[in-house]
Amino acid sequence: MALVRPGGVLLAMVLIIVSNTFYSYGESLTAAFLPELARPESMGKVSGWGWGFGYLGGMLTLVGCLAYVLHAQGQGQGASHFVPVTLLITAVVYALAASVTFALLRERAQGVSSDGAASSVGAGFTRLKQTFGEARRYGDFIWLLACTVAYQGGVAVAIKLAAIYAEQVIGFLPQETMVLILVLNVASAAGFTAAPRMAAYNVSKAGVVSLSETLAAELAGSGVAVTVLCPTFVRTNIFDGELIEPGAAGLARRIAGLAGFSAERVARTTLNAHDSGRLYVVPQLDAQLLWRTKRLLPAPYTRAAGLLGRLVPDEEGSHR
Repeated sequence: MALVRPGGVLLAMVLIIVSNTFYSYGESLTAAFLPELARPESMGKVSGWGWGFGYLGGMLTLVGCLAYVLHAQGQGQGASHFVPVTLLITAVVYALAASVTFALLRERAQGVSSDGAASSVGAGFTRLKQTFGEARRYGDFIWLLACTVAYQGGVAVAIKLAAIYAEQVIGFLPQETMVLILVLNVASAAGFTAAPRMAAYNVSKAGVVSLSETLAAELAGSGVAVTVLCPTFVRTNIFDGELIEPGAAGLARRIAGLAGFSAERVARTTLNAHDSGRLYVVPQLDAQLLWRTKRLLPAPYTRAAGLLGRLVPDEEGSHR
């Protein structure tokens, strides 16, 4: 993409399709090693760490690109010069991160063919065709895959259009568009409450909090404010899905009905806090109480959280 010149729309489209295709292949290939890297009961935790580190790496890459853009603009260079360089920076960071996988991760599973690369590729496509044929019996799974494609595509389009709208309609400069992505991170009170039986979720949210604190330190004095939102219960339909254990979901739904804020109220509170330059936004009273209790009494808080976690019924409805 860094080599595409003005007017090369067709080449840019082809490169975007190719890059996204191979990125998805690489992501799936890396995820396929998860059963070899983690015990079954630890897969969620290891996966959460992986996503957390990936998110952190992406945000730090964005910070590096922003630093270069500001430097280039200080030298009087235009977007046609510094945008290709930011693409190269991203490519180099991704290559360095991927090289760790190639260097340290070894294939331990037995291959389906040993007659050479061509036959291995052919066997792979044969197996893929067989999988799709068998998957037809699982209609819900096919719909899940279709929804995943639509969701990922929608998220990608929303991000791209937000950047285009910010620059073309609102008049944002490139560095301001980067800051738009950086300045407001949505975490959760799970990032500091360390609730039991939510390890992967807690780790990912704690990573967002830590990233926001790091960005706030690095951008201090630059005029860029960083805000991280850490709510507890917000009245949405999240409790109606399958991401939360039934016993915990029922309890969370009752608490949200009593003490939860509406999504609109949380959004309003967050934007006002960001405008005033606050780093942490802990909107609800219960979140503030947990925040202060853990900071003042970390050891007793952890023991109490463990005891309360045992009182919440698991998927079979029993207590631990």
